[in-house]
Amino acid sequence: MTEPATFDTVPQEVLEHIVFFSATETFLGPPSGLVPLLLTNRKIYSRLNISDNHHIYARIFAHKFDTCAVFRWLGPERTTSCILAAELQRRCFYLKRIRARSDSMLQSMDADDSPFLHELLFLAYTMMVENEGKNERQLKEYANMDTWLRDFWFHDLGASRAVGSTIDEAWLPDNDILSFGMWLFWFLLRPEFTAYASLLAGGGPSVIQKSMVVRHRQTWKLREHHLLASSSDSGIGLDSDNVETLRGGDPLRSWFPTGTQIRESRDGIEVHEPGRKDVVHYQRGTTSGGICGDNTGVIVQDIIITGEARSNSGLQIPSNPLSTGSLCVGPVQPGRSSETV
Repeated sequence: MTEPATFDTVPQEVLEHIVFFSATETFLGPPSGLVPLLLTNRKIYSRLNISDNHHIYARIFAHKFDTCAVFRWLGPERTTSCILAAELQRRCFYLKRIRARSDSMLQSMDADDSPFLHELLFLAYTMMVENEGKNERQLKEYANMDTWLRDFWFHDLGASRAVGSTIDEAWLPDNDILSFGMWLFWFLLRPEFTAYASLLAGGGPSVIQKSMVVRHRQTWKLREHHLLASSSDSGIGLDSDNVETLRGGDPLRSWFPTGTQIRESRDGIEVHEPGRKDVVHYQRGTTSGGICGDNTGVIVQDIIITGEARSNSGLQIPSNPLSTGSLCVGPVQPGRSSETV
């Protein structure tokens, strides 16, 4: 009479498939589906424990986290199954701490940082640098990293100590913990733009926190420069086909091609475009005599606006030139603005 089959008699290969599918039944979070299997009995535990089955846990790691960048940067020598299995344990440990909002706040402002704080932030930063979709989901959807970061930066007892430094009108120290925390803030949250603009303008900590930049009055002095159509070869009218406007370029540089040089004088501006032999001349517009002081109808191919802002404190801030694109302008009366068609 044959003995009844038990779970202990399942072949190791089949048992490993059961382990993998149990661990990856849910994508988010640690492989909690393994716990019932490991607690079945001592023999099953000995067959499935991580110290003797690195390759199983390395497969689970590759299912739950992004690995392409890891393999590409570290190479096969530093991405063995043993290392990946240990990394799975490490990430699950810190993801659970983030989910529990541990280490994000202090017991008091005089308390020391958590001994896990640096490693926690470094791990989260590394995961976002290597992110191809999976890592971000684990941090945002399982660990609720955005909530953790709000506590870290904006709670009165946040471990960043940012609120206390703002009250004291002091800048935060330059260290790894705050650097990782700020990078994660940019990776995972949507910062309020006016506060960032104030930072670029040199505002102090309290101004940034209160987003006061929109209340900072400035007076702008602007100048228009026109690229006009050339005279027709027949002597009748103007020929717009002979004038080549600037190419579209970098949106972060007012749509000018990268490397463009602009020189301004009282009569207008000269534009040196990379890869173009001729210099493009823009004539200065006037308010008393229409476009370039002429009352007759002209065709304006392009307009560049330059200028600077002056604040109430007397600080003068030069602006980047702004190209408005090709415009067709009809007859202009003295003292009236151009009319765009």
